[in-house]
Amino acid sequence: MVEVTLDPWGDDLMTPPSDAPRTHAGSVAEQTDPRGLLRLRLAAAGGPAVHRMVAPGLVEVLTLAPLGRAVTPELLAEWEIGVEEALASAEANSGAESLELGWEGRGETDLAVLTGSEFAGAHIRRLEHYPVIGQHGALFVAAGAGELYAHPLCGPDSEVVLDALGTIACSAAITSSVFWWQDRVIRLAATTATRADGSVEVRPTPELRSVLDGLTATHEFALLPADIDGALEALEIYSRLRTDPGRPDPALRALSIDLDPAYGLTAGAGGAILHARGHDRAHHLLAALNLTKDRDLAVLDIATGCLYNPRERVEVEVTMPDHTLPYLTPALLADLITAAADPNDPDLTLTRAGDRIRAHRHEYVYQLETRTGTECSRVYTVLPVVVREVLWAWACEDPDWKTAVGWRKVAPGAPGVESARGLEILQDELAAPTSRLTVEGLALLDQFLGLRDRALPAGE
Repeated sequence: MVEVTLDPWGDDLMTPPSDAPRTHAGSVAEQTDPRGLLRLRLAAAGGPAVHRMVAPGLVEVLTLAPLGRAVTPELLAEWEIGVEEALASAEANSGAESLELGWEGRGETDLAVLTGSEFAGAHIRRLEHYPVIGQHGALFVAAGAGELYAHPLCGPDSEVVLDALGTIACSAAITSSVFWWQDRVIRLAATTATRADGSVEVRPTPELRSVLDGLTATHEFALLPADIDGALEALEIYSRLRTDPGRPDPALRALSIDLDPAYGLTAGAGGAILHARGHDRAHHLLAALNLTKDRDLAVLDIATGCLYNPRERVEVEVTMPDHTLPYLTPALLADLITAAADPNDPDLTLTRAGDRIRAHRHEYVYQLETRTGTECSRVYTVLPVVVREVLWAWACEDPDWKTAVGWRKVAPGAPGVESARGLEILQDELAAPTSRLTVEGLALLDQFLGLRDRALPAGE
């Protein structure tokens, strides 16, 4: 017979039997082996009972069914059962008691609620059996010994999910922390604290912060060595960084430390990936270029696949209505010419020693204009490639920009492309030394410009 000393009226899992023990031989006495009664129960860390660490502040306590009393090392010694063996038996026994799944609305999100007996919390190591696993695992809170709140860690609403779980953890849970399950490994996700006004502050760990920034980012930029061999290799390296950042590069670590909050950027993957929030892509790209221009680092825009390499730059002032770029490269110029279709940012101006060249887009027509001293010349084109080549030649001080198109002298401030006649635009295209338009292209252009002229008010 195995006799177990229990205090069935005790409610503290981590407290050993009281000084006035009661003898409960009952069902245990009938067992030839107590292993079948061993269970695991979630509890806050601390106390002398046999337990194993789940994550900082959270443990699984070895208990005895059906009363759920904590098992002490002394009791295990009487049974002549090793700690590891006892814990393994308890995990197997507890795992046989499945959890029930429900959903509960919490603010702006819905959380999965997993409930069962007081021993069912051992299922936290087997969350992959429940529909709560996302791209990066799951976030969960141990609200009670047999009650878990969980949500997949994926998607842009992950910050909202973390806040909802943090509120539960701070008010009614075994511990005031949020935990992170990933591939059967459990770690601390965030700590919580109550502010003076009663609101809950949720503080994610640096590791979770990096993942959250990636999930909630609207733009991502990869920072790579400037000797990289093109955008294709850059994208391959980025894919590897997402899954295995490797050992952080000291230069990238230093850059991540230097991040100004005003940039709206956060660093992940050891500083190799910058995450941006918000819809002002130009602002975020400008910040990335400024951060890297003197560090011999190229910038890969993940959304567009464009690689901006400072080794290909020319030193020229590049301005748009709301931004000034630190340098110009062929890839950056091509991107800016395409982006000029944005009605809120239609201008691109290059300036050097008082001279300037400006590209302005209205509908489908570009206006190129140069200012040298008091002289002003202008030309219209519908071809972005012409705009790009002329601007790049000007930036590189290549005289070909003067002969690539049919420049016309105009008075400074003269009405521009917004009021230009279709015939005037067509004449500029045909005046180029080498027209890029095919016969079919010219026919379509003539049709388009004819519609443009008919749309003008009479007398214009």
